[in-house]
Amino acid sequence: MATGPTFFADPYRLLRELQASLKPSLSVLQNELLCEALERIQQLDWLLAEVRRKLERHLQLMETVSKLPHEAPTATGPGNSSYHIVVPDELHAQIESCKFTAKLYAEAFVYFAARLRKILRGRDLALPYLQKFESRTIRDVRNHLLEHPEGGHSRIFNSSWMSSPATGVHLKALRQTGVPHAVEDPGLFVSAAELRDALTRTFKNALESVAA
Repeated sequence: MATGPTFFADPYRLLRELQASLKPSLSVLQNELLCEALERIQQLDWLLAEVRRKLERHLQLMETVSKLPHEAPTATGPGNSSYHIVVPDELHAQIESCKFTAKLYAEAFVYFAARLRKILRGRDLALPYLQKFESRTIRDVRNHLLEHPEGGHSRIFNSSWMSSPATGVHLKALRQTGVPHAVEDPGLFVSAAELRDALTRTFKNALESVAA
């Protein structure tokens, strides 16, 4: 990427500082894992920005749809009628592309964030001040909604999703009566903020431990 992360600027900067301070004592494997962690943070930043752009574009396209002329109303029952809007094929294709890409990038974000979590907590990196890192929302959305939906904390097999300008993409949003609500996606923007703050705290504490 041409520039450094923006939303994840603080954890990216702190991890680079930590890597530099530890470099004389790092093994080749440890250094490679920290390089991957930095790259994952860059990827997460890019994905988050792209999801925001896709959702904003989707809103713009739907605003265009709302201004299209309506066909003559069709009776649907006593005293009821519906209005049909004919959406041009090209416009429909743009809307579907935005929806498809926003969901794809949201799922990729969760998987890349889960990989970052695994690196930091892993025995291969073996840095005690990073092994307690946790981002519960990323962990739960990845484990229960995406990777293991057959488990007791999910049982959500549909591919539904919804979005909000404030909270972003919510994966597996459609729930049926009787399906447990133990795990729900609070929205990508909420998950990303939680992840950023947890990374920042962990890296700050790690730098303080190294300096002590």
